[in-house]
Amino acid sequence: TNDVWHVRPNERILVKWNNEGQPIADGGALLNRFLGSITRNHNAFPISYSSWRKIPKVYKEDILKNTIQAKFDIHSDVHINHILKSLNTKWRDHRQELWQQRNDGTRIRDELIAMAPEGINRDHWASFVDYRLNSKTKENALKNKEIRTKQIIAHTEISTIDSLAYVFGSQEHCGRVRGLGLGPCPSKVFGCNAHSYSGTSSNTDLQNQ
Repeated sequence: TNDVWHVRPNERILVKWNNEGQPIADGGALLNRFLGSITRNHNAFPISYSSWRKIPKVYKEDILKNTIQAKFDIHSDVHINHILKSLNTKWRDHRQELWQQRNDGTRIRDELIAMAPEGINRDHWASFVDYRLNSKTKENALKNKEIRTKQIIAHTEISTIDSLAYVFGSQEHCGRVRGLGLGPCPSKVFGCNAHSYSGTSSNTDLQNQ
């Protein structure tokens, strides 16, 4: 991602998109890594906010316009919405990773606060610790874990059915390609021509992304 920061002011990195509105090829991979690095910038997206929706709209607009669009040739509302959703996911995953690295289930609040990661404002980290130790947060985390477990079981069952269909030559519709979010068919991913296009839908409210 260091190369992205060295892009000249009058230049932009081109990104190809598939029919599902997802970035692909080298430009897409670079964009994806760049978005990940942005969400680890705790000045851009402070860890103290309890959720992505709570982060002020102005923060998101600033990053989108002055950082992402300043480096990548992106204008379509469809593509912008994809980027905002990706930032949401990566920011949430980064917070979860930081927490799991420090919380072993036995440490008390003061111990956890003392383990603030380098580069994160201590007050922001303390707010994050309080949020994670909140009983409501723990309850929601448990529910989400149960949902993920059910999804993994369902995924395993579907994969087994797909394998049997392949072995026995079934003409039933095959499973979706795993890991691409919107769930496109293999033929749509590997058989389509990448292209750029203008989104026709209006840009989703940044505050809700």
